[in-house]
Amino acid sequence: MAAADLLSIPRDHSGQVLQLLTLLASSDNLRAFGVACCRLEPELRAGLASLIADHEADEWLADERSLGRLQIAQD
Repeated sequence: MAAADLLSIPRDHSGQVLQLLTLLASSDNLRAFGVACCRLEPELRAGLASLIADHEADEWLADERSLGRLQIAQD
């Protein structure tokens, strides 16, 4: 429900939010996140996938504790 907001806040803040998600959520919750993302409008889903990829490249999600934990399920 907050995907659009996550894309609209400053990138540094979105990275912090996503990192907290990867560190605090259970594996089941992270799978549910990925499935829920599949239900987003295609443009929003693509924006979120891009944001995650950017943060995994060399920012908040590049850490071994976070890298690869956020997976957006495909249709």
